[in-house]
Amino acid sequence: MVIKGLGKNKISFIKSLKLKKFRAEHGLFMAEGHKLVIDLLNSSLTIDTLIATEEWLKNLTGREGESIIAGTSVLKNVKEVIVAGDGEIDKVSLLTTPPQVIAITSIPEYVPDMAMLQSSLVLALDNISDPGNMGNIIRICAWFGIDDIVCSTDTVDAYNPKVVQSTMGAISRIKLHYLALENFLSEIAKNGKTTIYGTFLDGVNIYKADISANGIIVIGNESSGISKINEAMIGQKLTIPSFPGSFENPESLNVSAATAIICSEFRRRGIRH
Repeated sequence: MVIKGLGKNKISFIKSLKLKKFRAEHGLFMAEGHKLVIDLLNSSLTIDTLIATEEWLKNLTGREGESIIAGTSVLKNVKEVIVAGDGEIDKVSLLTTPPQVIAITSIPEYVPDMAMLQSSLVLALDNISDPGNMGNIIRICAWFGIDDIVCSTDTVDAYNPKVVQSTMGAISRIKLHYLALENFLSEIAKNGKTTIYGTFLDGVNIYKADISANGIIVIGNESSGISKINEAMIGQKLTIPSFPGSFENPESLNVSAATAIICSEFRRRGIRH
């Protein structure tokens, strides 16, 4: 269905999605900008509403007006297209420079497959609080072929607009599971088939440690690290060593930078599930 213009009710609804409670209520999140929206269009996710200028739609489909979505395979997962008039996207955009396109997309629901998670390389996030870090971690996982991220319930919402923007489209390629992390790690630990790794200042040098082909890598909070309850279930403590002459402030290594180093080292050794 193609609609001309954004009505007041639609504007209010879209603006409400910046809040977690409304995203959860409607099962929708907001994504802005050409690259991010193109990645979503090329994914398996369903786009509830695509709001775009006629120029953007014409450049994408080669069609105008009512024929925009007729026979256009790139929009096959789009339920509704709204052709925005002059200045209308400005009213709902959260960006300093409003884009030509916004996608209101269904939040995917993934059921954790414990057997699959135990045979893969998985990241577990323990209270990551910064949206920028969260977005970068999602991008890092997509880069290194890590398909699943298990998040504690107090980890920042991955569908927060700031997180979505910083993923640069990787949000559509990662399965995110929000659950009681201590229960998940406890079940993994009891099974005994999969190593649970964690990053600590007093851990084993990651470049010398014996790391397995699959495992759960726990990444802790930016300031407080891995919580005590989850630390008790860590089977192998790892550390990223600083080098002689370097600035040895433990807080100087950003959590997303540390995550990239860890994932890189696992993959460098030829480990891929």
